[in-house]
Amino acid sequence: MTLLTIIAAFFMIIGALTLSYSLITTKQIIAALPTGIVSSRWLVLRKLITFFILAYAGFFVFTLLYGADTSICLIAIVFMLGAGFVHLVCQLALITVHDIKRISVLERESTTDALMGIFNRRYFDDAIQNEFSRARRYQLDLALLVLDIDHFKRCNDNYGHQAGDLVLKAFAQLIQQNTRNTDIVARYGGEEVVVVLPSSDLSAARICAEKLRACTQQSMISIDQDLTISITVSIGIASINSTMDSSRELFKQADAALYLAKQSGRNCIRTQQDVLNHQT
Repeated sequence: MTLLTIIAAFFMIIGALTLSYSLITTKQIIAALPTGIVSSRWLVLRKLITFFILAYAGFFVFTLLYGADTSICLIAIVFMLGAGFVHLVCQLALITVHDIKRISVLERESTTDALMGIFNRRYFDDAIQNEFSRARRYQLDLALLVLDIDHFKRCNDNYGHQAGDLVLKAFAQLIQQNTRNTDIVARYGGEEVVVVLPSSDLSAARICAEKLRACTQQSMISIDQDLTISITVSIGIASINSTMDSSRELFKQADAALYLAKQSGRNCIRTQQDVLNHQT
């Protein structure tokens, strides 16, 4: 076996090992990606890498049988560098996937209420402004619900804050289950939740609010094996109109309607029109 044959064989082995390690990296990338077109393309790349490893093995056997000259050594070096390039690209892709997932988690945490699992006040402030601007620009309907659990303080006082937390989680789930995917559900503060209803007028918003009110009244929230709690909710509704100049005015009117619902005995719905009628 000549020196050139040994050198060529050495570079082929290094290249094959490098590609083999790339198979491990691509497997990690596929595991980190959701099922879809992107992950299927990485599966194709894994098959191509496997094919090149087999080609390296065939070339290695050929070199051992027939020896190597300078050109064979150069080809082996180029193959090794190509394997190194593939490995580097796979490593960078894996780092990128992990970074994107980490950023996604941070973004979700920054806009989601940790307890209730719905959007937080920060997200709502941006979302209602964007929806208000879009409704104004394209002459679309927009409505807002402001919901507040009735006598929630009594729940904390009677059963403890852990029970109160369970009630808040169950309440958030109930709202999400009974609203559309396009609706925006967020915790405004304490036990107060807001629901942004794009492309909904006052009549549609009232139907949605009544559904939420009835579902809340009928629900039984399990605290432990021996305790279930029932709650009710008061809801204020406002819809966009020509006199509003900002999303803050929309919220102000919905909040005033909620206050009127509380004054009216709770477990009921009031609208901005009800507030005007009450004032007159």
